[in-house]
Amino acid sequence: MKNKKCHGFYLIEAIIALFLVTVGLLVTIDLLTKTMSGNIEDRDSVIAVMLSQEGIELVRNLRDNNAAKGYDSFCSSNNPDPVKCPPSNQNFPGSAASNQQCRIDKNSAAIDCVSTIDHKKLYLDGNKYYVHNGATGTKFYRRIIIHYYNELGGDATEVNAVSAKVVSVVGWGSSPIVLPRETDGLSTCTSAVKCVYAQTILTRWAED
Repeated sequence: MKNKKCHGFYLIEAIIALFLVTVGLLVTIDLLTKTMSGNIEDRDSVIAVMLSQEGIELVRNLRDNNAAKGYDSFCSSNNPDPVKCPPSNQNFPGSAASNQQCRIDKNSAAIDCVSTIDHKKLYLDGNKYYVHNGATGTKFYRRIIIHYYNELGGDATEVNAVSAKVVSVVGWGSSPIVLPRETDGLSTCTSAVKCVYAQTILTRWAED
């Protein structure tokens, strides 16, 4: 009888031990899953911030190259001066509403403005650079916004502007992508909805 009782206790103890081990494994797996998910979200946020800053620098580079060549800083197709803004160098958008819907990447010779969201999608090229035309799609989208100002701080055309505010908005994840225009209010672009942005003011360089 004692042996039978002992065997019964051993079985109960084994079942309890197995239950505790199973619960512990489930908790561990849940923690690992949450940690991995958090790491992926953190990585995506860092990439998005870098892409938003890259958008600013790419536009700045166009302005700098224009000025270095002796051309209009914000050279566009609306500029009537073929010397200060030759057709081959018209790389800034006009002052219409379409300048809220632009894109640029490392391969761009000009800022390109089209309204569709797919136009803003970023891909990876063969060298793992983020571009707008590539073989491998990513979860990231980037919108470039250009807003021109006169010397009093009012709205201006690119031809008579003394400065331009450049906003680079990056959204990521699954549809719908949050990628607001300036007119929508950039306050809606937050990390909580997987959206970040960077902005700067570019001034017109001294021109003869």
